[in-house]
Amino acid sequence: MRAFYILAGLVLAACGAPSATRTPTAPRPPTDASAAQVDPPRAPLSPHASGTPELAEGTVESVGGLSLGTSADAVLAKLGEPDVREEEGEQDDGDEFVVRWEWRARGVVIDMLGTTPDGPLSVHSLWIRAPSKLETSRGVGIGTPRAEVERLYQGLGSDDEDMVDPNEFVMGDLAVETTFRFDEHEKVLWIAIGPWE
Repeated sequence: MRAFYILAGLVLAACGAPSATRTPTAPRPPTDASAAQVDPPRAPLSPHASGTPELAEGTVESVGGLSLGTSADAVLAKLGEPDVREEEGEQDDGDEFVVRWEWRARGVVIDMLGTTPDGPLSVHSLWIRAPSKLETSRGVGIGTPRAEVERLYQGLGSDDEDMVDPNEFVMGDLAVETTFRFDEHEKVLWIAIGPWE
């Protein structure tokens, strides 16, 4: 797999395209504050889509008490009605649908998954940025210093330098990741949780 990423990077460099240290199939959240209005990631449907994946304890986080598999009712109770509800599409076999919910003024985007676009739905992926005040179960939120993130999640981060952007702290695996992106001041710019295969 490592050879694939090296080959892909060489091909992109030869074509004049910007290089990347990893190539997820879903678009990533913005990489800096100037790109904060770029669309958040769109998580592909995965074998883990219907519930919380079985990973080592602590590698899949929650934000504001919301995690993968949280029901639509629980999301609405926590955040209220979203500003935007946008149907994203269905899985290839047509058995599951993704609906994007956005709370723009709160800096929260959640992709909801269900068997129909009208529900019942549960959290498939979530992403927060400023001005969100939500925090992870360990108290990390937007603006938390990188050193604090690394201390709180010591031993849980990926150590594969070929797969992780140096401005990110990633835990989990390629199927389901929790990603903390840092700004130029080494503070959390955004947090994303989802299956980014």
